[in-house]
Amino acid sequence: MAMDITSALQHMEENKFIHRDIACRNVLIMEDYVAKIGDFGLSRDIYETGQYCTDKWSQVHGPLPLKWTAPEFLKLGVYDQKSDIWSYGVLLWEIVSLGETPFTNVAASELVNLLLEGKKLGQPEMCTDRLYNIMLRCWQLELEDRPTPRDLTGALEELSRNDKRFFKVIVPERFELEDW
Repeated sequence: MAMDITSALQHMEENKFIHRDIACRNVLIMEDYVAKIGDFGLSRDIYETGQYCTDKWSQVHGPLPLKWTAPEFLKLGVYDQKSDIWSYGVLLWEIVSLGETPFTNVAASELVNLLLEGKKLGQPEMCTDRLYNIMLRCWQLELEDRPTPRDLTGALEELSRNDKRFFKVIVPERFELEDW
C-alpha cells in the first residue's frame, strides 16, 4: 500500500499537482487492496477532532493539517511537491505505528516551533531501522534533499526484496515465542 501511494505521488508530480494533505485519512483501500489517494476536503468530523489547525495560516489558506505539514510552509508559506513528500513520511509513520496520531498531546503553538527547529517523529516500536531511515529522508529540512516519489518506490522495493518485512516482530512479555 505504501508503494501504491508513491505511485500516486509520482503521477501527481508528473502532472504538476500538489495534494497538500497526504495522510492516512485520505487514502482509500479498494476492493483489490490497492491504495489510492483521495481528498474529501475538510470533513466536519475531522475538523472537530483536531486534525486541522485553525490559526494565523488558516485565515489565509484555510484549516491546516499541522501534524502533516512541511516546515517550509510554516516558515515561508511555500508548498511544493516535495512538501507532499514530507507528509508522505508522516503517512508511513502512521502506517507503521498502526494508526497512532502523530505528535499526540503536543499543542499546535508548540508543534510549530518544534517543526521549525527540525523535530521529527520518533521511530515507532515495530518499525525497522531501514524503513525509519526512509521516513527520515522524507523529513529533510531542505526540499532538494527529500527523495522523489520514484526514489521512494525504489527504496521500498529494495526494502521488500532485502528485508522481507517492514515491521519488527514484537513479542509481548506475557507470551512465549512458541505461542506465535
